[in-house]
Amino acid sequence: MNHVITNNTWEFGGLLSGLPTAVAWSVIGLLALLGLAIAWWSYRRAVRPLTLRQRAVLVALRTIFLVTLLVCLTNPVQVERTTLEQIAEKPRLAVVVDRSDSMTTEDNRGRSRLSEALRTWRRLEPGAHDAFSETSYYSLAKDLRPATTMEAAASRTGDTDETWLYQNLTQLLDAPAKDRPDSILVLTDGLDTSQERSDRLVTRALTEHVSLNFISGSNRLTPQPYVRVRELRAPATVLRNTEFSLDGTVEAYSNEAKTIPYVLWRGTEQIAAGNFTLTAGHNLLPWQTRVRANEPGEMEFILRLSSAADAPPAAHASTQVVGHEKIRVLFYQGALDWGFRYLIDALQTDSSFELTTLINPALRVTLAHSSDLGLTQLPDTVDGLKGFDFVILAHLYPAQLSNEQQKALLDFTRQGGIVLFTSPDATAVPQFADQPLAELLPVEFTTSSANLAAQTLNDRLRQIQQMNINANANASRTAAQLTPFSVTPAGLALPIFAQADAKTPLTPRFSEYVPVSRTKPGTQVLAVHPSERDPNSQTPYILLATQLYGRGRTAILTTDGLWHWKLNEPSASHVVETFWQQLLLWLGQGRNHGPRFTDAPAQVAVGDQIPLHIDGVPANHPPIVTAIAPNGTSKALTVQPTGDPETPWSCTWTATDPGSWELRATGGDESTARAYLFAIELPRGELAQTPPALDQMRALADATRGVFFDEASSSTWQKPEPVPPTVMNEQRVLLWDDWRVLALAFGAFTLELCLRRRWRLL
Repeated sequence: MNHVITNNTWEFGGLLSGLPTAVAWSVIGLLALLGLAIAWWSYRRAVRPLTLRQRAVLVALRTIFLVTLLVCLTNPVQVERTTLEQIAEKPRLAVVVDRSDSMTTEDNRGRSRLSEALRTWRRLEPGAHDAFSETSYYSLAKDLRPATTMEAAASRTGDTDETWLYQNLTQLLDAPAKDRPDSILVLTDGLDTSQERSDRLVTRALTEHVSLNFISGSNRLTPQPYVRVRELRAPATVLRNTEFSLDGTVEAYSNEAKTIPYVLWRGTEQIAAGNFTLTAGHNLLPWQTRVRANEPGEMEFILRLSSAADAPPAAHASTQVVGHEKIRVLFYQGALDWGFRYLIDALQTDSSFELTTLINPALRVTLAHSSDLGLTQLPDTVDGLKGFDFVILAHLYPAQLSNEQQKALLDFTRQGGIVLFTSPDATAVPQFADQPLAELLPVEFTTSSANLAAQTLNDRLRQIQQMNINANANASRTAAQLTPFSVTPAGLALPIFAQADAKTPLTPRFSEYVPVSRTKPGTQVLAVHPSERDPNSQTPYILLATQLYGRGRTAILTTDGLWHWKLNEPSASHVVETFWQQLLLWLGQGRNHGPRFTDAPAQVAVGDQIPLHIDGVPANHPPIVTAIAPNGTSKALTVQPTGDPETPWSCTWTATDPGSWELRATGGDESTARAYLFAIELPRGELAQTPPALDQMRALADATRGVFFDEASSSTWQKPEPVPPTVMNEQRVLLWDDWRVLALAFGAFTLELCLRRRWRLL
């Protein structure tokens, strides 16, 4: 509720600054009385005897002068201030009681999770009544039902065989503003059997400024012991003669601490073995091993939770080792730098590439091996680029490319080509913001300033040449200036940064870079600056990013050509060449990456509805998804667009029989992705005796500024912070800044002098 309030007050300066109004005026009054006393005392004896009337007049005039002088020194200001004050109303609370079967099943003591949650609520209830103006009650299971009291909500019956937690809480947040609570408290074990994700719930809660609070329900009801492989992930494609990671997650519940052996098989070859160490209770164990890719073809992996070769499989995964023909590369260099020779050498030492090199004609440099196609400049039509699979644009300046050349590159990529843009020039790169080429790049630049845009190309090229000369002279001192890439999880999942016979990723190092932090929808960021961030968004600056564009792929490298890194490596090291080759090989096969299941689990329960997301295919060409049952029968699944450029398609699938299922997704270019899922018979839904999802409840509470209550939590509720009043209008009148005050002071002083002369006191 808002109130407009007008207040009159006084402010003082000098020694009275900061004192309350009443205190300041009291001090002025005391000083005035003191001045009066001093004036009266000063006239007790005079040169000539004074009558009482004469003495009173002189004392009054001197007192008036002293008081007006005191007013000028203390600088009183009358302030009339109109403010808008927001009187905070107590928020409204909704208490939601989970009445699903998992909450009401009793343990060996006869206690249920709901009874334990209600005991915590009774301790919090008095504080809730003080903190909230209104409390409403609901019961939750398969649906959400209003209740008149807490007892009514806790005594609900019917439709309790499911828990649609996220869906029902989102329904409460979607209510009209007059019915929507300001805070929600849920008495639950945090389980959701609807296969809904919590993302939409958190988004709605943050949008409506509603906090989600949880009281955990728990008892001694223990799940049946189990061990299952939740995920087993392999890259969709890997390059030949590289190492990659095969990783996953094992979930288990054990009544005692123990170890379970595992063996990873590739066909009939055992490639990894070890033990999963379980503690008593719930376990969630990440797992990873390194695998080497050999010849092109499909590699299939089977994980068995036993050392026996004939043990039943626990999870199945596959990856495609890519075989490729020569990649025809057109390398166009806009400004010479020291990275040019090393990148050229990296491509020429790998027989996978067929290289054509062009130097911008303005540099007046020719290469004997530059081209066997008769090219002297970058083609300005897409037909001129049809002889290439890959175009590298290195160290360009906007004036070096015409609009026709840039549009030809756009058409080239739409039709399936690959373009890599690389430059460390923080002066030139932002000027592409207004160029046609900006549409092609996976990041967004801010338009450069007028001063930078007005700089001539020739001046800039001379600067680049001078910087290269200086850099070469100081090459021996570059080691301390090099900064390593910070590879993102998306980058680590690709073969670009893989090192053969090494567990650590290949980490390039650079000296110069272009600060850019904004990405376009669908961009995949592979590496960022390890420390520097955008001052506005606080996101790290991007070093390497890629995206699909039409049927092709584009990428940008915002660093130098990594030649400083090369100079600081031993002469026998080939890590720089390896990085360039792996980056360009992966990009060069961008059209053949094909579809990929992004979130397929390794094991599922029979009867569970599993959502699956698919990427690697254009948003306008739906993949064909087929589910192949253990008995060999197949069924086509319906795919739906998601609107998410990173995973544009999704489908749902339910395993009807136990055993090994295969899901296939086929793209428009006939490339196929496979996901292998094992369906097992498990206690489902409310009868699964799953332990309370404490971590999930804490995460939801933290994300929405709520509280996770347990037996040790304080019973004090958060109260809304008072909102400071808003000043709407303010008028200030200076008491001393008035000619009448000054006239009174000097008039009293002058009159006193005149009377003193008249009465012969001078």
